[in-house]
Amino acid sequence: MCDCPVCGGNAKVFSEKKGGEKSFLYYECRKCGSIFIEPEILDKMDNGIPLIEYTKEYWDMELQSARRRCFGDCMARMAEVIYYATIPIENFLDIGGGTGMFLDAIEQYLPDNKEHFYSVEKYPPEKIHCTKSKNFYNCSYSELNMKFQAGICIEVVEHLTPQMLVSIFRDVASVSSDGAIYLINTGMPQYVKKEDPNYLDPFIRGHIMSYSLKGIQNLLEPLGYSVYPIRGKNWAYCIEYHSNNKDSDITGRLWKALPENLELLKDSKMGSVLHILGRESINGYLIY
Repeated sequence: MCDCPVCGGNAKVFSEKKGGEKSFLYYECRKCGSIFIEPEILDKMDNGIPLIEYTKEYWDMELQSARRRCFGDCMARMAEVIYYATIPIENFLDIGGGTGMFLDAIEQYLPDNKEHFYSVEKYPPEKIHCTKSKNFYNCSYSELNMKFQAGICIEVVEHLTPQMLVSIFRDVASVSSDGAIYLINTGMPQYVKKEDPNYLDPFIRGHIMSYSLKGIQNLLEPLGYSVYPIRGKNWAYCIEYHSNNKDSDITGRLWKALPENLELLKDSKMGSVLHILGRESINGYLIY
């Protein structure tokens, strides 16, 4: 038993992960439902001691995965969240962008509108691995001299301790317009339990957390965010900064999307493929 670092509730052992001579316990909170690695590891990470070593072998594997995400999942989630936005989007933010290859995918699929998209990573790999886009920033979000109205955060928060997560999204709040919406793609507890028990991986991928919606609400609502589940998806949710919306089902916004935002998903060369992808990325899960 231990205290949950997300909400302070009581937690019980969820699983044990073994690799070579090492083993780590994961706990499940009885109050908020979040799953987390043993608190001693979280404390070490908060004090600057990483769980895994970012070796050449790690980056060789991660760069391949990053490219697949940027040219696949990122495009679908980017198009989806644009449908959910209730304010006009001038600037779109990729949170925790890693190599910034998201911008390379944007340049290929939406070259007409690429100036609206930005990616930020405070701790990127070597420059040789990163995008050359001028919209890729290596800094804290609070250092950006602009406001954002929408964005994505793809396969990032499962690497973050609760303290790190709060710090990042406090920074993001400082550059968010009122009504800004962000889609977070990450494996939540029901996804871990029912679909991918190997998602929590302390040895290779460095996945230390599976935050529940209640857990995310506990951490981010004090910063001014509203948290919205997405019907049919136990691996994604949205957060909206200083929201005035009262949606019980965010997917209903599909039919009220702002026309000027949908124009961001169309291109003179590539046509309307991402406009269609965003719509079908929402519709395809509504039966669940």
